[in-house]
Amino acid sequence: MTHILVVEDEPDIREALAEELSDEGYQVDVAVDGHDALDKLCDTFPDLIISDIAMPRMDGLELLQRVRTDYPDLDTVPFLLLTAFGYPEQEFAGRMDGADLLLTKPIDFDELFATVDSQLRQAGLHGAAPTQLN
Repeated sequence: MTHILVVEDEPDIREALAEELSDEGYQVDVAVDGHDALDKLCDTFPDLIISDIAMPRMDGLELLQRVRTDYPDLDTVPFLLLTAFGYPEQEFAGRMDGADLLLTKPIDFDELFATVDSQLRQAGLHGAAPTQLN
């Protein structure tokens, strides 16, 4: 099963992301900020990371830098950044630090699912979440 780490400080958004991704068939772990995410990375190896940019203690850009420099085994893991603002300089900074894509809030879940599936396929994980049949 494909494993996704969601890093988001806003409880409602974090829960919505986790629920929607779980409903799509992904195994989801959550973290409340960058420090919490780094703790989780000691015990788990996600196939994809989704992180908010603006968070207390350690923001998404710092988390991205730490993941790309301190966790060489995660170098090829897709890293998606979420922002409420969508400033071009944030996207540029994220890309320079190794982010694969920046998505703007509010989150369009159809766009998120398509992006996650595309990033996983590009990473060679053809076992993207199965489509749920109702």
